[in-house]
Amino acid sequence: MIDLGYGFTSGINKISKQKVYYWLHSEEDITWEAFIWYIADYCDVEDFGEDWIDVRIVSEKQREFFYKKIREYNELICTSNFDIDRRNELWKSHKEGAVRNYDILLRLIR
Repeated sequence: MIDLGYGFTSGINKISKQKVYYWLHSEEDITWEAFIWYIADYCDVEDFGEDWIDVRIVSEKQREFFYKKIREYNELICTSNFDIDRRNELWKSHKEGAVRNYDILLRLIR
């Protein structure tokens, strides 16, 4: 495995909810499912649980992009988008991460 810096290695990385809070510089609770729904547009999600997510990151550039997208997360907008998307099937043809993370997204809306 190649060390990508900041605790990341090339391959699957387990990211805790606590680490996401730290990166957001916030102690306010986020809707974890809405966060996963959001981040699935920007990276390969391998698996997730109640307070963790496994993502595939293979380069320093991808790690930096992943971190940038976490910092851009907006709880109000993303929770609203998640609530709307789970009520219909339009996400299957309109969501950026629908092709690469289809099974993960299906698990989220069940």
